[in-house]
Amino acid sequence: MKLSEICIDRPVMATVFSLIIVLFGFIAYPRLAVREYPDIEKPMVSVTTILRGAAAEVVETSVTQFIEDEVIGIEGVKHVTSSSREEVSDIQIEFELSRNLEDAANDVRDRVALARRNLPDDIDDPIISKSDTRGDVVVWLSLSGDGVDPMRLTEISENQIKDRLSKLPGVSSLMIGGERRFSMRIWIDSRLLTAKGLTIADVAAALQRENVDIPSGRIEGVNQEFTVRSLGEMHSVEEFEMLPVAKYGDTIVYLRDVAKVAAGPEDERKALRFNGRPSIGLGVVKRKSANTLDVARAVKDEVKALSTEMPPGVRLVVAYDSSKFIEQSIHDVWEAIVESVILVILVIFFFLRSMRATLIPALAIPVSIIGTFAVLYFSGYSINTLTLMGITLAIGLVVDDAIVVLENVTRWVEEGHTPYEAAKEGMREISFAVVSATISVAAVFLPLLFLTDQTGRLFGEFGITVAASVLISGFVALTLTPMLCARIVKSGHAEETGLRAVLRDVVEYGRNLYEHQLLSALRQPKLWLVLGIVWFVIGLALLTRIDSELVPDADQGTIYAMTIAPVGSTIEYTERYQLQAEEILLATPEVENLLSIVALGMNGPGQVNRGFFFVMLDDQRKRSQEEVFQELAKKLWMIPGMQVFTFKPKALSQSITSSPLELVIQGNDLQRLNQYADEVVQRAQQVPGIVNLQSNLSINKPQLEVKIDRDRAADLGVSARDIAQTLQILLGGLDLSTFKLDGRSYDVIAQLQRERRSKPEDMLELFVRGRGGELIPLSSVVSAQQDVSPREIPHYDRLRSAKVEGHMTDAISQGEALRRIREVAEEVLPKGEGYQVQLSGEAETYFDSQRAMQFAYLLALVIVYLTLAIQFESFVHPFTILVAAALSFTGALVALLLFGKTLNIFSQIGLLMLIGLVTKNSILIVEFANQLRERGVGLFEAVREASSARFRPILMTALSTIAGLMPIALGLGAGGESRSPLGIAVVGGMFFSTVLTIIVVPAVYLLIEGLRVSWRERARSN
Repeated sequence: MKLSEICIDRPVMATVFSLIIVLFGFIAYPRLAVREYPDIEKPMVSVTTILRGAAAEVVETSVTQFIEDEVIGIEGVKHVTSSSREEVSDIQIEFELSRNLEDAANDVRDRVALARRNLPDDIDDPIISKSDTRGDVVVWLSLSGDGVDPMRLTEISENQIKDRLSKLPGVSSLMIGGERRFSMRIWIDSRLLTAKGLTIADVAAALQRENVDIPSGRIEGVNQEFTVRSLGEMHSVEEFEMLPVAKYGDTIVYLRDVAKVAAGPEDERKALRFNGRPSIGLGVVKRKSANTLDVARAVKDEVKALSTEMPPGVRLVVAYDSSKFIEQSIHDVWEAIVESVILVILVIFFFLRSMRATLIPALAIPVSIIGTFAVLYFSGYSINTLTLMGITLAIGLVVDDAIVVLENVTRWVEEGHTPYEAAKEGMREISFAVVSATISVAAVFLPLLFLTDQTGRLFGEFGITVAASVLISGFVALTLTPMLCARIVKSGHAEETGLRAVLRDVVEYGRNLYEHQLLSALRQPKLWLVLGIVWFVIGLALLTRIDSELVPDADQGTIYAMTIAPVGSTIEYTERYQLQAEEILLATPEVENLLSIVALGMNGPGQVNRGFFFVMLDDQRKRSQEEVFQELAKKLWMIPGMQVFTFKPKALSQSITSSPLELVIQGNDLQRLNQYADEVVQRAQQVPGIVNLQSNLSINKPQLEVKIDRDRAADLGVSARDIAQTLQILLGGLDLSTFKLDGRSYDVIAQLQRERRSKPEDMLELFVRGRGGELIPLSSVVSAQQDVSPREIPHYDRLRSAKVEGHMTDAISQGEALRRIREVAEEVLPKGEGYQVQLSGEAETYFDSQRAMQFAYLLALVIVYLTLAIQFESFVHPFTILVAAALSFTGALVALLLFGKTLNIFSQIGLLMLIGLVTKNSILIVEFANQLRERGVGLFEAVREASSARFRPILMTALSTIAGLMPIALGLGAGGESRSPLGIAVVGGMFFSTVLTIIVVPAVYLLIEGLRVSWRERARSN
């Protein structure tokens, strides 16, 4: 090749080429973002609307349906899911991955604005947020203080901490949990109110009439003017107590006469504790594009500065840090890279037995790896676990081309040529094979560009990393490597002693053994062809038996637990059992930190019967996360009075609460949906290994249905609005006014005293004003009947639905569990009545990834075949070369089965990669055999000589690839468990394929070429 010859003659130019690549890589590296995984977040927009005091059915029909009707028609919508629960409508619009999130959010805003005219007047304005502002919390902070009022802590968190943290680079928003926001609470005594002849409407009118702050204009003189301010707004408890509500003659009824006024929290229906201490929690949500590690570091640095500014006795600490695992995982992958480099160099030295010669292929490692950082930077990618895994894998690959070049040049030197002549002749002979092998490996990753799902997004960066490294290494092998060979490789044979002699003898013994076996195989090629076919059939059989899942578990040092008290439970009930769970968790030696949350409302009021635990384990623990998890799962499940579901964080999960088993049952009748969902849960839980199943549809929330006697109400002059507003204010609590204090505005909230609304009959003792101003008891115009209602009404693609979700134990794989639970659902649902089942969430992603990887694997085979056809100008030789891919397929599955690993998204990528990796070995044999035949060597002798000559470079490249992947295959370090299937699949595939390829490929080549020769001779004779 001309380029190689030029570089051999011009060593400075060859050196500069590599230096430029390294320079660009060094410049790009510090500019790359660092995160755990590539950006695979689905484009999602949420619409949250609050209708105070409304039941789930009212929220569904008055809010959710109108908004869903509008947003469903937006371009690129994939799924619309919603939850209508008490007071809150929460709608999630998921778009196709190709949809621009900003444009999608703008379209949603426009459609919600259209729907607004059909929504109730008294709703809060819908809150529209993108997925990059509504993500999982990166860091949770705990603010606590012995004896410090929770409202004071909330004030500190909102006034001193929130603004400081919100301004940090990469921070999207802050969530505050367990807060007690300051307000003026007016606790109405219904009996005193009635005794004074008043209703809550009179109190509301008085507040709106008397508590005002209205601009009053100016006094303008000739030379001076004054701004006039009417001080009509109240600021203290005493002023509110003296608020005149009504006047009868000379008697004034003040607010204190009918209510107790106190400064208190807006809402006490939530709680948060850190390590058993009541706290205020601050959750930091990062922007979608932000670097998790940078955000976490900035937050922790700011926490150190803020801690010095806290009042005495107030402590601000980091309670949960998700970046800790990411940082450790990235660090451990870097360690794996260093280990891979050392192992690869040792393998090269084992064969070459010369430090000078080892240096030649070893130089390809830094040039290729550092240059890859420049490619990642210009592609807009990041440094993450997958790109670093790609680099680790590439370490064993980037030396392959250099090894092949060095080996070929050395062979020419051993035949008596000078290093300069050997470099030129060797490159003329080997350049085509180097280019073919390099292009074949890079071409394997082209199918990933056609994958539009999360798998394509996830492994696009991985593929580009490996492909870029291999392409750069190919360029180095054509430029720098031959130049170094011409100047470093020595002529003559130096006497080898000691370790070098031992290594030489080992290699020679292996080569002699191979040549003996090769001769035997070439005499019986059909037998080895049959053995190859049998090996491939074994792989097909294993494919149906090996367990499959989306992503394997990894020890992240974190356990999550969700607590669910019976529907209708009070906050006091839930907290009582939440504390029991806390005691169990804090008594576990491995638990380092525990964050406990009850009724955390992500968007709107939380559910008081639900809680959540973030359990952080000690890094120095002796037991694994799995062992601690199994113990805690058993203990927590035994708590009476509530259900506790424990689960572990999953790699690639979009949310900490996502479940590996998730399906949706759709239909119209809520009662029947609930019945079918419960039956699916009961029957699926009988399947061994399926645990923690639950349905999000539950029609068991206690409810009082108030029926208005309209005729009676009309006779008495009472309207339905009067009744509804009275109940809304007194039972639900409503902010009727505001007041200002120290430059901030706070709500004035009126509500019935709790002891006056503790029983259903208390509601009937309330009064409204009728015709003529007389007081009418509600018992005269309404009746109340106890019933049950849905806790929430879920929709999936606008249809009422019930989502069944759960987890698995090690006794069953995710693929098998999904298959079994879907079979159960299809058996339960009636046929032809409009009820259907769909997979959603992680389960849908699992099957999407399965289909995507099957497509990618077949497409990779086609692309590599066509690439080889172009390079060899033949449609036959590619079949011979791809025999190695079939052999590696079975080898990978055997390795996975032997080591108890699953077929998952990582191991499937390993299978895809093997297509390119193992074809390199076949190319070396076939290409050299073709050259020998062109020189007039007979078919049998050409195959034998080519296989023997390429034995050492094939063995070297295969072992260097295996050595480079060993740190990944061993699964060492944080998150190593999820990475190891990829390493095991490639190592197993390379090992078995190499052992069989060097025998089967020559045999197949001999058979195919023999047939071609026979056909040609027969054609000539005809």
